[in-house]
Formats: sequence, C-alpha cells, structure tokens
Amino acid sequence: MTSTSSRQQSPPSGRSSPPAAALRPIAAQICTRYPIAKAYFAQALGRRLHFLTRAGEETYLPAVKIHIKGDLYLFCEPRRELGSEVYAQLVQEVKDALELWRGN
Repeated sequence: MTSTSSRQQSPPSGRSSPPAAALRPIAAQICTRYPIAKAYFAQALGRRLHFLTRAGEETYLPAVKIHIKGDLYLFCEPRRELGSEVYAQLVQEVKDALELWRGN
C-alpha cells in the first residue's frame, strides 16, 4: 500500500492534469452553480481513472462522466436530469477556470 503526502505529486507519465488543490474549488463551484449534488475529477491513466478531488455531498446518485480535455474527466451526480446545453455550459466554465489557473 502506498501512502500519500500532503504535497501534490506530479502526474505520472508526463500527464497534464492540474493538481487537486486547483480542481477542488472548481468542483465546489459546480455544486453551487448547478443542481449537482457531487462533482469529482479524475485523471485517465491508461484505461483506468485516478481520483483527484471532489466537492459536494454524498448521495450515491448515478454519475455522468464528462470528458473535459486531455486526460481530465469530470463526474457529476445531478439532483435532476440536465440537458446537453447545461453540460456544454458547465464544460466551458471548467475549461475557462482551468485556463485562468494555467495563466497564474
């Protein structure tokens, strides 16, 4: 079993996902701006997904998997059914927030 430190380690294999500390506020914002109970980010490592961070309450609702870009995915547990235009807006907001993070 491996232990994790409080520091965010570089993603393996040269992956480009932002650290959990940068993604956590984005996940929290998703839960407040949209009818989404829980939002969490994962990084693709080959065929597997590696959990990065989450925000929201535990509900065990079915999750919707959304590819953001590159090896980064967002999983949302919506409180009600959302249309594709809402998800498109959500993805754009996440991409914009990531661009702001990269710019700092």
